[in-house]
Amino acid sequence: MQIPTLGIAELKYPTLCKIRGLRTGGGSFDPPFFCQLNSDMELITEYWHQLLVLVGGMIVAIRLESEVKSLRKDLDNMTKELNRRDTYVETVKQRSEIDVLNKQVSSIWEFMNKLRDRFNGH
Repeated sequence: MQIPTLGIAELKYPTLCKIRGLRTGGGSFDPPFFCQLNSDMELITEYWHQLLVLVGGMIVAIRLESEVKSLRKDLDNMTKELNRRDTYVETVKQRSEIDVLNKQVSSIWEFMNKLRDRFNGH
């Protein structure tokens, strides 16, 4: 079996090198980084469950962050709406209190006018 090489350098991991269309030949050389597919695959198959948990945790964290931002925005909008309604309710309450006070003041003046008329003999 001939081992794929890049020029005169021998490559130990022929899988990726065959895909890249390198020619075969002889010589001895440590494989370049892009031809170490087998060792990378061994690492992935050995730690796949940890990688899966890590990726899943990242996805959950990102989704939770977006949900928190959305809920914060909704809470801010509701707070603004409640403040606006509270302001309206306070205004209505004050308006009714002012109306009651105006009626009380006018009734006091009417009472004073009646008393004055009685003393003056009218």
